[in-house]
Amino acid sequence: MLLLGYAMEMFLKAGLSKAYAGCPETLFDRDLRRYSHNFKELAKAVAFEATVQDKQDLNTLREMVLYDARYPVKPDAQNTAIELQTERASVIWSKAEFTRLRHLVLRVKAHVSKIDRDSMNPCSVTSIEMDDDGYVVYRVGGWLPPRVTYRFSTAQIAAGASTRESLKALAEAGQLALLGHYWGQAEFFEDDLGRVPKNEPVAPDGRKAIRRRKRSA
Repeated sequence: MLLLGYAMEMFLKAGLSKAYAGCPETLFDRDLRRYSHNFKELAKAVAFEATVQDKQDLNTLREMVLYDARYPVKPDAQNTAIELQTERASVIWSKAEFTRLRHLVLRVKAHVSKIDRDSMNPCSVTSIEMDDDGYVVYRVGGWLPPRVTYRFSTAQIAAGASTRESLKALAEAGQLALLGHYWGQAEFFEDDLGRVPKNEPVAPDGRKAIRRRKRSA
């Protein structure tokens, strides 16, 4: 079960790396830690269409990776080791349950394998810089939803131009290929990696607080 869970995590994070194509490695590394072993959120991030049963099974695999398949049981006054181990194993005891989990991993593998590898649904990634320290990365196609990752520059923030309309103006001016057409369908992610939020001090070790916000289009 631990190996099955690791396989699931490997495939999901491989898909996530494709979603972050063109983005700074520091952002991807930070978000890998943010997602951690949350298989349900990772599946959503790579546009895997999970059923209600799939979501339950993704949580089962997550629990296996974090606890059940990793650490031994601890018997106590109320429960023997055999009783606790039986309770754990009951989740995947039958052949039908284990087969369903295995097939879920294979379905995720198949979904991730086709991302950016289908000539009938090619991926396009466009990126531009904004002033000295801002950027926009836009990807469309490749079996992932249209995605815009952006970081407003210091100059834009100072000028009060750090708005979604600023990005839309770039799209309408043709600097972001196809974004104007897909604007209403795109998912928008703001990268404020390393910025200090208002009224929030810098940590004693000199590192700045970081947050990540997802905004609907």
